[in-house]
Formats: sequence, structure tokens, C-alpha cells
Amino acid sequence: MNGRPAVDRSRRVFAAGIAAATSLGAALLFGQPQTAEPLAFEVASVKRSVLESNHPRGFRLPSTMIRGISGNRLTESYITLTELIMQAYEVKSYQISGLPGWGDMRGDQFDIVAKAEGNGTPSVGQVRLMLQTLLADRFHLKVLRATKELPVYELAIDRNGPKLKDVSSDTKPPTYQRQSPPATRMPFETLALMISMHLDRPMIDKTGLAGKTYEFQFDQVALSNCGQGDGAPDCVSRQVQEQLGLKLNARKDSVELLAIEHVEKPAGN
Repeated sequence: MNGRPAVDRSRRVFAAGIAAATSLGAALLFGQPQTAEPLAFEVASVKRSVLESNHPRGFRLPSTMIRGISGNRLTESYITLTELIMQAYEVKSYQISGLPGWGDMRGDQFDIVAKAEGNGTPSVGQVRLMLQTLLADRFHLKVLRATKELPVYELAIDRNGPKLKDVSSDTKPPTYQRQSPPATRMPFETLALMISMHLDRPMIDKTGLAGKTYEFQFDQVALSNCGQGDGAPDCVSRQVQEQLGLKLNARKDSVELLAIEHVEKPAGN
């Protein structure tokens, strides 16, 4: 009689082991996702920028472009929280809400030096994910995504057609002649981004020209001179239409927003 409970216990343990193994096998068989570590820099330094007495604040145009990648290193100087979020999440400044005063374009500036694991150069997409992890670790950033209908600009082709030459299949370097403005070559996505940086609302590309490289004449100084005031959108629209054969139409569309739920100033290290 004393052996029966021991046998029952053995059977229960054996049955539990079989159930666990079956469960694990099913998870592997059906590809149940495993929790993955977020992509992060191997080492990173975040320090408050030391500003000279004559160093301007808010002196540069904020952009989603990441310019500081060199090999497996990322270096950014005098960068604000606004710009870091723009680069990490690929959003424009007007898509970010809930920023503290120290985090806007005229707020605190930081120097970032970070190194990715390995010797290769990470893709821009990977660097964005690493920046998201950096913001979460060092700035304790928590964000919430939302969608809202907002005024936007639609980039379209003007009735007379685009003033762009498709050179996607041209392997010869451009021949620059004495002309003003000089000829420029770039992917259409880069051109569209350059235009959108001067606008006060999101821009949606409806031209159908993406995916190719074009050569064109465009006075970027004239575009920069449009500034950031109330008259800037009309000025940008005029430059785009006259120089590129494109047009900007104002309308409303759904726009993704990034709401800041929590953020803290980083401790310098």
C-alpha cells in the first residue's frame, strides 16, 4: 500500500514532463515568436553639449535624416531631443506632441557618440531602432502612437509635366556646364524629403516618380530663402512649381502622431 502513492506521483511527474515537451514542441513547430532583445548600440555616450557664449540655439533646420553614421559609429553634436526623436522614429517635428520645454529645438543640446556591435556599417533602419533603444535607456522615453486627420500637402505633377530627366539607367557621371543653377542628380525620395523639410505640415508624394534618380536644375538657395514664416509654404510651392514642374496641393489626410508619455533629462556619461 505504501508503494501506490509513489507510483501515482511518478506517473503525474512523467505526464507533466510529456505535456511540457509537447507544448515546447508545438511552439517550435508552429513558429511561436520568442521575445527578442531590442536592437541597441554596443556602447554609447550621451553628454550635455558645452555651448560657447555665442553658440546659437535652434540654428538648424530639424530633419529625419541621420548624417552622423561612419562605419559602425554614430556621432552627433549639438542635437536636441526633438531631432533625436525625429531621427529615431522618422517623424517630422509637428508629429511630436507633449515635449518638455528643454526638449524642443531651442532647448538643451547633447553630444552623442555610439558604436554598434561588429565592424560593419549598420543600415539606417537599424540605426533608427538603436536610437529608439538609446532614448528609452538614457532618456527614459515612453511614446504612444496615434493617428489623426490633419492638414497636409500633396506633392503632384504640374499640368505642364515635371522638369526632371530620368537618369536611373545612366552610368555616366553628369556633365556639369556653366549654368545657373547647376544640374543636380539625386533619387526622387531625397528631393521630396528636401522639399518637405521647408513645409509646416506633412507632405504626401502623389507624383508616382519615386524609385528613380533624376537630373534637374534647382536653386536650393532660393528654397532656403523661403524661411519658416507664415509665407513660407506659398514661397516653397512657387519654387517647386517654377523650377521642378511639380505642385503642392493643400488638403486633409490621416497623419501618424507620436505622443510623449514620459521623458527625463539623461545623466551625462
